[in-house]
Amino acid sequence: MKHWLAKRILAASLSAALLLGGAAAWPDTSSADEAAPRTSTREVVFDIDRGSVSVNGRAPATTYPMTIHNGRVYVAARQLAEAFGFTAEYDPKSYDAVLRNDETRIHVNQGAMQAWVNDMPAPFDGLGLVKDGRLLLSIRAIADYMGLYVGYDPVARKATVADPEFPFAKPVNPAEPNFVPIDFARYGAYPLVAATATPDASSRTLLFSDSPETFREFGVLYRDEVDGDARLFLTHVNGMKAAATVGWLATNESDAPVTVAFTRQGVAARSKDYAKQGREALAAWLAGGAEDRRTVGPGETVVLYRTEPLSPMDGAHAVFDVTTDGALRFDVVAAPASEPLAVARSTPFAARDIHDRGTFPVSEIRLTADAAEWEPGEPARIRIGAVGSLSGHYAVGTDAVTGEPAQNFGNYGVIYRLKIESPGKAAFVLVPLRGLYMGAVKFDGDVVKTDALHVGEGYAIGRTSGAEASVELELGAASGSFMPFEVLVVPLP
Repeated sequence: MKHWLAKRILAASLSAALLLGGAAAWPDTSSADEAAPRTSTREVVFDIDRGSVSVNGRAPATTYPMTIHNGRVYVAARQLAEAFGFTAEYDPKSYDAVLRNDETRIHVNQGAMQAWVNDMPAPFDGLGLVKDGRLLLSIRAIADYMGLYVGYDPVARKATVADPEFPFAKPVNPAEPNFVPIDFARYGAYPLVAATATPDASSRTLLFSDSPETFREFGVLYRDEVDGDARLFLTHVNGMKAAATVGWLATNESDAPVTVAFTRQGVAARSKDYAKQGREALAAWLAGGAEDRRTVGPGETVVLYRTEPLSPMDGAHAVFDVTTDGALRFDVVAAPASEPLAVARSTPFAARDIHDRGTFPVSEIRLTADAAEWEPGEPARIRIGAVGSLSGHYAVGTDAVTGEPAQNFGNYGVIYRLKIESPGKAAFVLVPLRGLYMGAVKFDGDVVKTDALHVGEGYAIGRTSGAEASVELELGAASGSFMPFEVLVVPLP
C-alpha cells in the first residue's frame, strides 16, 4: 500500500509540474524509507583540488590524473571504466582509445584529435583533452553517452558520476519550460507499457550513406539502383584539407526517360555542429512539403542534389523521399567544390571506414498502444528502441557496393509512427536513455524541435485535452543523436 501511495503522490507531483509548464523544481516526494535502494548503485566522486577519487565512499586501488579545462572536468577514461565495468582499450601506436559498454562505443583518436560515438562523429573539443601527453575525457560527455548521472559542485570543486538510479533532483530553468527533470530513482517505477511494433512492409527502401563518414579522398561514397519508392539518408564530413562538396546523382541506363518525384525532404545547412544539423534535417523532413519532379533522359546523368562548398570538417546531411517510375542508378559522391559533380560518378569508390552504410528493406515502423489498458491515473513509458543490445533491434540489409550484409546501428533514417488510442488528458515527454538527443518530433501534426537533452532531462513535446480518440507521433533518431529513448505519458487532472 505504501508503494502504491508513493507512486500516486509522485504522479500527482509530475502532473502538477507539467501543468505549470515545468517551471518548478522536481519536488521531493519520497520519505527516507521510501527512497529507492542503492545497494547496487555505483557512485564515483572526483575531488579536483586534492586529486583524489572515491568509489562508493572508498579509495580505489589506483587514482588516475584529472583536471579542469574551460569549465569542464576531464579524467582518465580508465578510472570510470574500472568503476562502472566499461571496456577501455588504447593503442599507443595509432593513438586510438575506445571506451564501450553494451549500448555505447566511444572512439577517440588522440593524434588526429577526432572522436566518434557509436560510429557517428562527435566534436573532439569538449570530449577529449590531451594533457602532458595523456588523453583525458570529459566526464560530462562520458556520462551522457554512457547513460550515467553527472553532477558538479563548483564550490567544493567535486564532480560526481553515478548510475542513473542515483537519487537526484534538478531545478528547471523557467526560461526553458519544456525541459522536464527526470529523477531516475523514481522514473523506473513507472510501468513500461507494451506497444505493438509492426515494420511497414509498404515503406520505402532505405539507402543509408555514412561510410566513409569522414571522407579523405574524392570518389563514390555509395551506390545502388532504385526502381519505385526510396528514402536516401546521407551524412558525411569533409575530411579533406580543401573545400569539397557532396552530391547525389541519378543515371538512367535505359532507353526510356525516367521521372523522379520528390515527396518529402529535409536538408540541413553545412555545419560542424552535427547534432544540431541532424535536428534541422529531421524537423524539415517531418514538416513535409518541397515536392518536385525531375526527368532523367535515356543515358543521362542528372545532379539531384549538391551541397554548398564544405570547409574542412563541415558536415553534409540530407534526407530525401522519392518515387521513380523506372530504374535509376543513384550515386552519392564527394568531389572538389570547383569541379562539375557529374565527373565524380566515374571515379573510384572511396574507401569505407568503420561506419555503417547499406540498403535496407524497411524505413518505417508502426507502433500502436491503447491507454485504456493502462493503470488509470499512472504515468506510463513507451520505449522507442531496445536497451541491452547493440544489434537486436536495428535494421539489417545489404551493402550494395560490396554485396556484404549490413546493419543500421541506430536505425538512422527509420521513422517510428506511434499511435496511442484513448490517451485521455495527458502530457507527453521525450526522455533520452543513452547519450545526447537533439532532434524533432511530430506531435499530432505539429513539429516540435528539442534542445540538447542529456540523461536526467526530458522534453515536453505535447498535450492532449481528453477529447481526442487517439494521438499520433512521428519520431526517429536524428543524425548525431542516439537511441533508445522513451515517450513518457503523464495523466493530467
